[in-house]
Amino acid sequence: MTRNKRMSNSSLKLLQITCATIWCLFSSGIIFGFAAFKTILVKDGVCSDYCLSNLTQHNDVCIEQDLKLNDMFVISVAITNLIAFPVGFILDKKGPRVCGIIGSILLALGSTFFIMARQWYPIIDCYILGYVFLAMGGPFVFISCFQLANSFPKRSGAILGLLTGCFNTSSVLFWLYKIIYQMVIIGLSLKNFFIIYMAIPAFILFCQCAFMPQKTYKNTGAVAKLTEEGLDKNGQLSEGDDGWNITSSNLERMSLLNKNEIQRHSCNYKTNSTGTNSFSRSKSILETYVENKLKRKSGGVFGILHEKDMWTQLRSP
Repeated sequence: MTRNKRMSNSSLKLLQITCATIWCLFSSGIIFGFAAFKTILVKDGVCSDYCLSNLTQHNDVCIEQDLKLNDMFVISVAITNLIAFPVGFILDKKGPRVCGIIGSILLALGSTFFIMARQWYPIIDCYILGYVFLAMGGPFVFISCFQLANSFPKRSGAILGLLTGCFNTSSVLFWLYKIIYQMVIIGLSLKNFFIIYMAIPAFILFCQCAFMPQKTYKNTGAVAKLTEEGLDKNGQLSEGDDGWNITSSNLERMSLLNKNEIQRHSCNYKTNSTGTNSFSRSKSILETYVENKLKRKSGGVFGILHEKDMWTQLRSP
């Protein structure tokens, strides 16, 4: 039963990472593919009304048009960097699910501006607005995925590398659009492209509401504790863990688990009686056992600075 539960939990985490990889690949940093996207904008005559010469063809670009399109990119890049702090703040306060939902809405709005650009231009410059909203949506859906690296603590580096790689690769989306525009579906309009692209924010919204974590996975300190001791931040076994990594002896493991369970029940009773959590700073039976085991293994070095203040730890050789 425990093994099946562990496999189910792992499968869910793998599904979350897979979905995050997909949407990071198609949304997190697409604005950085502007060089390819600019070619399509020029051929569609976007901002060509800024050209002073009437001789300018759609395949050409005048200085005024070029500067206007470059402004679109510069503004968007500035915003995508500036918005990182608000994203982090919302992530801390509301969690990754809210961030992901906000990101999907921003991406959908950006796509909508491009879809409606012909009808609303020049009353509203939907091209700049659309690109800016794509720039804002990217960090929301990308930064909120960082915590997934903690879903498998021993593979956190690989997961973070995968997500970062997807961010860097996402700029290729507009290059693929350019290839399709020129060779496959000749003249695929911006409107039709972004109608198709609306599937990405819809996919993100579905994943966030269906199975993505509402709260972040364990923080760095908790992950370090889990890696070193095999226990969570409360000194207990992680969900689905039967304690085999602590000791391979069935008799010793069962004895430890029973003692730990008695201690937890005693803690709950005291908490309910007094209304305060008197056990919140106490070590569990499992935590004490594992730390003593690690101390013996390290020759007494492990944990020697755990109870010391910050300055003592910094001054230690």
